Amino acid sequence: MIVSASVRKKGKLRLVLTVLGILLAVPMIGAGILFATFDADAWRTDIAQLLSDKLGRKLTLNGPMRLGMEGGGLALEINDATLANPEWASRPEMAKIGKLALAVKLIPLLHKQLDVAQIIIEDADIQLESQGRHKNWEFAVLRPHTARRAAPMQPQGEITPAAAPESAPIALNIKEFKLKNVRLAMHDDTNGKAQEVKINKLSLDAAGKTALQAEGEFAQQAFTVTLDGAPWQELMTGRNWPFTIAAGFGGNDFAGQGTAGAMATQVDFTEFTLKSAAGSTIDGKVRIALLGRPRINGNIHIDKMQPPAGDQAQAVPSAASGNTSRQESGQNFIFNDQKIDMSELSAADANLHIVIDSITAGDLKLDNLQTDLRLSGGRLELRPFAVNVAGSPVNGRMMLDARPEPAQLEVTLTGQQMDLNPLLQSLGALGVTLGKSDFALDVNSTGGSARNFASNLNGTVKFELASGVLPLALLKLVANDGLQAFLPGVDKIDDLRLSCGSVRFTAQNGVLSSKGILFESNLATIAGAGTVDLRQETINLKFKPQPKDASLGQLTPSLRLAGALTKPSVRLDVAGAAVDIAGSFLGAPIPLGGDNLQVPVVNAGAAGNACTDALDHPVYAATAAPPNSAAGKAAEKGRAFVQDKTKGLVEKLDKALGGENSPLKGLLGQ
Repeated sequence: MIVSASVRKKGKLRLVLTVLGILLAVPMIGAGILFATFDADAWRTDIAQLLSDKLGRKLTLNGPMRLGMEGGGLALEINDATLANPEWASRPEMAKIGKLALAVKLIPLLHKQLDVAQIIIEDADIQLESQGRHKNWEFAVLRPHTARRAAPMQPQGEITPAAAPESAPIALNIKEFKLKNVRLAMHDDTNGKAQEVKINKLSLDAAGKTALQAEGEFAQQAFTVTLDGAPWQELMTGRNWPFTIAAGFGGNDFAGQGTAGAMATQVDFTEFTLKSAAGSTIDGKVRIALLGRPRINGNIHIDKMQPPAGDQAQAVPSAASGNTSRQESGQNFIFNDQKIDMSELSAADANLHIVIDSITAGDLKLDNLQTDLRLSGGRLELRPFAVNVAGSPVNGRMMLDARPEPAQLEVTLTGQQMDLNPLLQSLGALGVTLGKSDFALDVNSTGGSARNFASNLNGTVKFELASGVLPLALLKLVANDGLQAFLPGVDKIDDLRLSCGSVRFTAQNGVLSSKGILFESNLATIAGAGTVDLRQETINLKFKPQPKDASLGQLTPSLRLAGALTKPSVRLDVAGAAVDIAGSFLGAPIPLGGDNLQVPVVNAGAAGNACTDALDHPVYAATAAPPNSAAGKAAEKGRAFVQDKTKGLVEKLDKALGGENSPLKGLLGQ
């Protein structure tokens, strides 16, 4: 009896379990049959309308649509879909997708896990845009609700029950992700251009460890990417995610390793190497923070930099070849009016220590460039800045601030005992050689184009030369037939040898003015003064020689370099020389042309640069007399006499310099 009762109980239990199994299986089988037989395509228009209402944007489903059960999950396929843009965007569609396939496991959803077995996107064109605070990837269904219901009043003394803990977020796990023939673009409303990347194919396998392979095109250059990393879930949970990466783009090859953290919003490259198409190798260690405005910190080392041969030819504009930036009224100009796009300076912040071993541009070589680059909110600083030019150090700082309108530029550079001959050779200086030189540049400007910066230049420029050689062929090319008159005795030498030189300019609103130009040579001491107008791009400099032969001091005309910067002319100032001759005839020296340009005496025994010393402590062989003195009155009579008899004096000067054989023939009308 006891056994029989036990058997009966077990039989009833099996029956109950069987019934429960049938009850559970029936809806599951029914759901499977439903999904297997459900014609999603028949509901395509209604589904598109429902999604449009939720997104606040029109969604059009033009192609066939399929929904079914596959591999223990739900599979969805959509073909030929279009998502509209908001009215302010640059084009009607935000996205056009040829095919979207999605497979999601159902059972993991019970454990708050979104297990995506597969995502496939093919033949898609997606363009992200922003305008002010508007972004086309923000949808109505995703916007946070700002209005909150007020909390109910609690009676005094009543304890408010503790709020229920928030539920844990759904964990995302993607097993496979594939793209084929996809265009992704970010449209910039500031310049109307779109930065785009075309992905020919991309494959992400994240079932275990992460493996990604991609190839496509960016900026009309092909690229490839291979990445291997830890399991995808570790990255999504915020843990440090070790990885290695290799990429190629436009002939450049990159390899690096490091860790990603904070859900890939921060990337640390513990080491990286970039071999550029130009032959340079760049390596270093950087940290990149991607949350908000990107920030880059670290150290970068470059072994060498050398611009392509084609770029070197373009480095210096040539008036002869017409390689200038603009042309107005038949004049070629150097500086361009085109607005400089400085928006990239606001795209990211940076704090980098940069070392470049060598820079070569033609015959010009720079070594051991070191600087700290700081970029913050559109303000770029290179401070300190140091580089060796032919073994001589140049130090300074540079700043470009694109935040104000117009942008601000500051440059301070100093160099001592520099060898500038490689630079002269690269510019084709026809055998000119210079001794060790010092220079100091301290300028600032504002603007939005090269012409603006040139036109608003302020500051000082100083240059000192210890020695130099100017070949006679170059002097003849510059001064033509007037060279003998400007430098008597030049026909008896092969080169003009300089024992010192000093040049000073003060810039104010784009006009560089100088009253301090002085060179000492084997034939004469040459003083100069005048202006270089960067606004109009013209030059007007006057040079007066004081020959070593004192008897010729008042017979030598000055030389004027004037005209457009791209094509200046050189001519003798014969009328000015006539004024000087008149002064000597009347017993009182008259400063050249009335512009007070006098030639100081250079003391070869002075400490430091003798020409600079002569400019700082000028002593003149002959000094103009005070206006009220007898000599001054004689000088005034001489000026009046010259104005009335200039032509006769010029003829006398011409005769004194050789008559029919005078080098001034053809210049009498100037």
